Amino acid sequence: MFEGVPSKGVSVGSGGTINYPNPGGAGGSETAFGALKIKQSWDERANAINVNGYAFTLSREGSKLAFADHTYLVTTGPKTIVIAKDGATHEGANQ
Repeated sequence: MFEGVPSKGVSVGSGGTINYPNPGGAGGSETAFGALKIKQSWDERANAINVNGYAFTLSREGSKLAFADHTYLVTTGPKTIVIAKDGATHEGANQ
């Protein structure tokens, strides 16, 4: 969840794909849903993702998210990670 991305300027009902690293894979994409801007660049090891200036890396087939201040491993199911306006991260409540 990105607290620094205003939801008012984001197109509702839009969809897209965040790619996870896989053997032999590589590429990049850039898309926008209103005020929401997403860039990604991936190879077989990691996907560097930028959402409105908040950068993080997805690796280990989608089970590891690395932010500037912390790395999160997904081992037992979905996790909510909150990215504050200043870029600080923490785990949120999963519902």
